[in-house]
Amino acid sequence: MFAALTGAGLSAAAGLNAYIPFLMVALVARFSDVIVLPSQFAWIESPWAIGGATFLLLAEMVLDKIPAIDSMNDMIGTAVRPTVGGVVFAATQAANQQLDQASWMQQYPWVGAIGGVIIAGIVHTTKAATRPAVNVTTAGMGAPVLSGVEDATSSG
Repeated sequence: MFAALTGAGLSAAAGLNAYIPFLMVALVARFSDVIVLPSQFAWIESPWAIGGATFLLLAEMVLDKIPAIDSMNDMIGTAVRPTVGGVVFAATQAANQQLDQASWMQQYPWVGAIGGVIIAGIVHTTKAATRPAVNVTTAGMGAPVLSGVEDATSSG
């Protein structure tokens, strides 16, 4: 059960900003024993994945705060955020199976990936749908504020 809750939380965070939960999982797996990723997810903690995600996080944090550009960024995020949500859910579910011997989750590992895609997709869709309205009603002044709140929420 702990694996499913962890995966669901990380997937929801990925719906707001894909790279924050991805980097959290990658860095914790690489530099501690708190998360031990199985071999099929070992690429997540590679220097290339961490470096690429860091670059994309910095780009996202800048682009998401610029009115109109944020909506274009959300269009790209429609593919990226649910995919990353599925990956972090599946990876943390697989890593936590050592601690959380839930046989149902072990028998159906694809459920975590699909669940992560759905959760991140719902959060992303809500974010992407509300952002244009915020930009119009605040003359663009709300974009950086809302983006900062989303980043903080995703980090939390």
